[in-house]
Amino acid sequence: MPVITVVGTVANLIWENKAIRLWEQYEVKGEQKFRVWTAWGQNQIFDYNEGDTLQIDGLLSTKVGTYMPKDSTEARNIVEHSLNDITVKVLAKSDREPKESTSAVNEEMPF
Repeated sequence: MPVITVVGTVANLIWENKAIRLWEQYEVKGEQKFRVWTAWGQNQIFDYNEGDTLQIDGLLSTKVGTYMPKDSTEARNIVEHSLNDITVKVLAKSDREPKESTSAVNEEMPF
């Protein structure tokens, strides 16, 4: 499996702080796009806040998932991106208050 590096902003911590949901921002033909990543450690409990900017290195994993847009009754197929066996470097800390971990997928996806 390839090892990749992703830089993004913490959306939230999930699965009792054992995984990080991260928003990566990138550009396509001059238009800003967003991609969500789920980063999994090995028996680690994470203590990052929403808005922290992280650099995460890990093993790439993808799978097909579904997403229900708020303005539609028809589900869309999406590619779910994950990183496994990660190492994390904090690039910038947010001044936001910590939030409780959730085990559900955050449906606030910008696509």
